[in-house]
Parts: sequence; structure tokens; C-alpha cells
Amino acid sequence: MLGRSAPGPRPRQSRRRRRLLQAAVLPLTIALLVGAGAVAAGSVGTIRIRPGDSLWAIAQRYGTTIAALKRLNHLPGDTIYAGRTLLVPDAGGAAARSPTTGTVRYRVRAGDTVSAIAVRYRASVAAIIAGNLLDHRATIWVGQVLAVPVRLAPRHRHAVVAVPVRRYPAAVTAAAARHRRVLAARPAPSRLAARLLIRRTAREVGTEPALALAVAQQESGFQQHVVSPADAIGTMQVLPSTGRWLGREVVGRPLDLQDVEDNVLAGVVLLRLLTRAAPLPQAVAGYYQGLRSVRRYGMYRDTRRYVASVLELRRYWRE
Repeated sequence: MLGRSAPGPRPRQSRRRRRLLQAAVLPLTIALLVGAGAVAAGSVGTIRIRPGDSLWAIAQRYGTTIAALKRLNHLPGDTIYAGRTLLVPDAGGAAARSPTTGTVRYRVRAGDTVSAIAVRYRASVAAIIAGNLLDHRATIWVGQVLAVPVRLAPRHRHAVVAVPVRRYPAAVTAAAARHRRVLAARPAPSRLAARLLIRRTAREVGTEPALALAVAQQESGFQQHVVSPADAIGTMQVLPSTGRWLGREVVGRPLDLQDVEDNVLAGVVLLRLLTRAAPLPQAVAGYYQGLRSVRRYGMYRDTRRYVASVLELRRYWRE
């Protein structure tokens, strides 16, 4: 993963950032890999909406898109209601087969965030928020039981399963633990202060604020003390190697990712470079998987879920 309040920067500093960004060149190109889903005429059926369902979850369950469901059902917005019926494409095919998603029941522990839980189970922040009727800040509390949607292997369908956590080298694990200790000892901004900082910094460097907010919510839930198992640090979940490269090649000074202002600056600058180098879905995928990897291998399955979640959150922050 590439990506994790003090007074605002002086105008001179803002102009310098813009000049640095304009001079930076990211020599990467990528073809658009995501196409729009289509619904075959006459190949539809009806389902009953279950409590906790969302258009995103239903689209995942039946192999379609939110846009296709909205067109098929003439929905003006994203709100649906349990107990009502909904038209879905290919009801005799995909809808009639065993579901490809299941649910993990997870009890919230101290220090948990929705984004960290989503990373652990390779789920979508947007789906967890919708499936558990959380507010837009993704507020959770210790002891709360969350329903986490996960994708099932064929032999495990209809089951509740756990998803294994990726393992990282001992040096990475030790560095992540060290960064957690440092951040735990520092005062952290509130989520509101973090959002205001992200908006301001994004405007200064020319990144869309809604996109920066969506990435930060997906990555850390707007929390600076979060460090991932891969040692992605802070609000924007930036890897140390990425922070060093950005500081040296783009910003023109070292960046301290454990400082919230530098962390947010690194994340929004990276988003600016990625969105200049690739179409939006690939840029978002590049933040998570690495643009070079996306170009070479395409989006991995968890990357596609990540992109879908970020784009849903971006739409929320644009409204």
C-alpha cells in the first residue's frame, strides 16, 4: 500500500509546492482496464432486499455494478429498503448460483478502525459502513459486533470464514511496531482536524479534495496513529520508501511521515502525480498496489475492491 492542526502554510510555501509539482514528471503510462457493465435485455430476475443490504453489496453478490442496478430499477439515488424487491441482472444464472460472498462477525477491539478491519479481511470500507448502518465517519466502539463481507472460495460458500492476514518480513514488522510506539506517544489531531487539513492541502497542491478524503477514509479512517502491518504510516498510509522518494524528488525536502502535515502532504502529492499519469481508476489502484504493478499485472482482486470502495467514498465527499 503506497498510501498513510497547525496553521495553514504561507502563500510562498504554497506557490513553491505548485512549482515543484509542475516540474515533477512521473514517467508512467497505463491503459484503462475497467469497462462499464451491461445488462442483457430480458435476463433479469427479482430478489428481496435483506436487512443491511446496500447496492454495493448486491452488485458484488450478483456480479454487476451499482450503475446497472440503478438503471434497471430506475432508482434516483442509492437508498434501498429491507423487505422490498429489486431487479437484478442474470437472475437465472449468477443469481441462481451459490453466493460468492459471506460474512465474518468481528468484535471491535481497542484501537480498531473500520479501515484497518477492511484491510485485515480484504473487504470494502464502504460495504462495512453500509452493512452495519454506520455514520459517514465510520464510528465504531469497543465491543461492537460488525458484519464484515468477505469473498468465499467455492468450497466455503454459505459458510462464515476467516481470511488469513498477509505476512511481512521481520524487519518490516519491527519498523511498523516502532512507528506505532512513536505515534502513540504523540498527540494526534481529531478526525475533523484531519479532514480540514486534507482539504486545505489538496487544494494547495491541485489534488481533488474529495478524492484525497476518500483515500484517507479508506486507508486510516482519518487517524494519524494508524500503522499497517506493511509499515504504511499515518493518515494517508504512506510507506517510508515512498515518503523518501517524494521528499527527495518532488517536495524538495525530507518528509516526516509521523508528522500529520507531512503525512497528508505526501499522500495528496502522490495522488496528484498518479492522477496526472493515469485515468482515475488506475490512479486509485496505483495508490494501493503501485502503478508499475498495475500496469504490468492488472488490478488484483483486492485492488478492485479497494478502487470500488474509494470511488464510492469519493462520490460521498463530492456531494
